[in-house]
Amino acid sequence: MIRRLTEGLTFTASHPALGAPTLAVNRLQSYPASTHTIQDRCEIGIDRRLMPGENPDDAVAELAAIAATVDGMNDPASGKPWRVEVVKGPFMYPSLVDETSEVVRSLSQASRTALRAAPELFHQTNAFDQGYLNHIGIAACTYGPGEEKYAHTDLDMASVDRTRDAAKVIAAWIVQRLG
Repeated sequence: MIRRLTEGLTFTASHPALGAPTLAVNRLQSYPASTHTIQDRCEIGIDRRLMPGENPDDAVAELAAIAATVDGMNDPASGKPWRVEVVKGPFMYPSLVDETSEVVRSLSQASRTALRAAPELFHQTNAFDQGYLNHIGIAACTYGPGEEKYAHTDLDMASVDRTRDAAKVIAAWIVQRLG
């Protein structure tokens, strides 16, 4: 199944700053969870990153079409037919705002006020919850003291200095927003 997905999936969407969508197997679990029983079921968790403009249901349908090519094939060990089911789980909408958006401009101004320097601007390939906000028309971006190169690693932390500076910027942003 994994080989079919990785070899059969073609990504047509891409973005100059975000690159192409990605697919990663992030969970593989078989049942029953036992050391002395041959498992009869396997669940595969897939992280399929979406690009701005891509529809989550279309992405799931593409995965399901590939999975259907395995459904009914005989298991080489038991000879029994495989049953494959694709279920859309929790997802995040893709997120994209540019440097001219109001949220980026106002955060940049707050940074210049609090730190006398504009923040470094870059695109992230993940969306967190701001993807949904952008999807419904509320411009949102990521801002904070973390370092992108360490995101989602064992070193995903922020220094005290960076945390203090981010707090100053957020405080300046609140004052700026309240007028």
